Amino acid sequence: MNALTPEKENANIAVTPEKLIQLGLGFFASKVFLSALKFDLFTELSGGPLLAGEIRARLGLHPRGVLDFLDALSSLGVLVLKDGAYGNSPETQVYFNRRSQYYVGHMLEMANDRLYEFWGRLEEALMTGKPQNETRGGKDFFEVIYADPEKRNLFLKAMIGLSAGSSAALVQKYNFGQHRVFCDLGGGPGTLSALVAGKFPDLEIINFDLPPAEEVFNEYISRQGLTEKVRFASGDCLQDPLPPADLYVMGHVLHGWGSSPETHRMLSKVHKSLPPGGKLIVVESFIDPERSLNTFGLLMSLDMLIETPSGRNFTAPELQEWMQGAGFKNVLYEPLAGPHGMLIGEKEEDNSHGNLN
Repeated sequence: MNALTPEKENANIAVTPEKLIQLGLGFFASKVFLSALKFDLFTELSGGPLLAGEIRARLGLHPRGVLDFLDALSSLGVLVLKDGAYGNSPETQVYFNRRSQYYVGHMLEMANDRLYEFWGRLEEALMTGKPQNETRGGKDFFEVIYADPEKRNLFLKAMIGLSAGSSAALVQKYNFGQHRVFCDLGGGPGTLSALVAGKFPDLEIINFDLPPAEEVFNEYISRQGLTEKVRFASGDCLQDPLPPADLYVMGHVLHGWGSSPETHRMLSKVHKSLPPGGKLIVVESFIDPERSLNTFGLLMSLDMLIETPSGRNFTAPELQEWMQGAGFKNVLYEPLAGPHGMLIGEKEEDNSHGNLN
């Protein structure tokens, strides 16, 4: 018999299971952080560090778990413990404190309040290929989300956090000033529109989205002091005419439809709406061609499995081919912030002159 004894078997093992055990229990750490955000802990600490007893009183926590909760957050690098008091880390102070103008916590609020439950049904999604959210039973995602003001606001504000980094990088990398009219298709609350308006004040800027998005847009744009610089246009990218523009951006939109006919229809529609020389920029969390490096893009693709009937993330070469099939020329890829990138395509010039279509 060639079977190893337990001692010999152990002697031949050069790896340990700790890394995979921590991966499997990763939701422990995630839920601790999301709970801190739900309790608005980082806003409470925005004025300075507090003792555990002070935090417990302010948040209404039971004494049994409060020290483990706070020390876990400190161990994770979310809080800073010094002289017995807990304070925000530099990241939580800037990005997860509601008093900060850079607050991006809405995306994680949605993760806690909506997605956490749905991801518990990932196995069913993998077995059936069907959404596991509020649309179970064949309902339309946007009809369900936008019919409930609380869910609508949560979803739209979450888009601020999702697109904040890529939008800031896009405004730094691309010269919007070469265009006359910029339209953000599916622009949601107006994150990109606000950034563009701040840097290119002479550009006409349109934020195009479904009618229920206008209320959140107005609130966000007003808070930025840009009410006179950006206007909202109501419509459906699939069903309605697009506002005339010589630059369209679709940021984190197409992954909701993946490689379905709707994606190809939208690309063809945008191409037809552009004047000669006009451009389309598509921003996504592209999966790398080797499908091994952009873990965030892969996980977001699984989120589309849970959230949509056909959505998925894709590689830049895939979308490049789709854009070329819709008529776009000189389609080029550029990386943006973190896991995000953009493809820029142009409608070929001709000899005609005149106004925008």
